Order: sequence, then structure tokens, then C-alpha cells
Amino acid sequence: MQSRTVEVPPRHRPRSRRRLTVRRADPRSDAKESPVIAEIQVLPRPSGTADNPYAHVDAAIAAISASGLHYEVGGMGTTFEGTPDQVWGLLREVHEATIAAGADGCLSVIKVSGGAGDDGPSVQDLVGRHRA
Repeated sequence: MQSRTVEVPPRHRPRSRRRLTVRRADPRSDAKESPVIAEIQVLPRPSGTADNPYAHVDAAIAAISASGLHYEVGGMGTTFEGTPDQVWGLLREVHEATIAAGADGCLSVIKVSGGAGDDGPSVQDLVGRHRA
């Protein structure tokens, strides 16, 4: 992993630290990427068509399904997990899928959880014990 020190402008400097170290993964590294969990809620305008009131939301879910990543559809959003590159790319695809399906616009509410250098929990780890 490569690192470099970045000077933080004075007005944005925390009192306890004057420098911020940014670490970047070495592109030549064979290290396994830590998994990331994301949840996205799409709020397209309108949510669908006269024939299918949720057509634009369905397009977003179809994009997630086509990704091949593990996912779960909930009443208020869809949760999925994968590598950082898979997750960040898919978040954009999902948002854009609603527009491509015919929505005039879309607001996406996104939550992302990941850690540095650990395997982190899976969706099953987080909610499995609460399922009936």
C-alpha cells in the first residue's frame, strides 16, 4: 500500500492533527479487497408508468440482479455486497437504470459499509439471527 501526506487547509484542520495521510492500494498488489456492503433506495420521478406503477424501481432492481452479486430486496431499499469496485460501479448503474427506464429524474439514498483490511460482516452475519 502506498501512502502520501496531504496538507489540509487551515480552516479544515482538526485541532489534534495538522496532516492527513491518504493510503492508496498498490495496483500491482495481489491482496484481496475487503468486502463492502451497500444499500440503495431509489426514488424515481415518477416511480413507474400507468401500466406498471413501479416500472422504474423494477429497472433498478433488475440492474442489481444482473450484476451477479448477492442481494436482498427490502421494503425500503435493496442491500448487496461485493468488492469496492463492484459495489461503487453498481451503485451508479442502479441510479442510471431508473433514468434509462424512462424516469424524469431520480434521487438515490445510499449507505455503504466497509473497513480497512478486514473481511467485515456479510449481510447474513448482520441480519441472519433476526430472521424467522
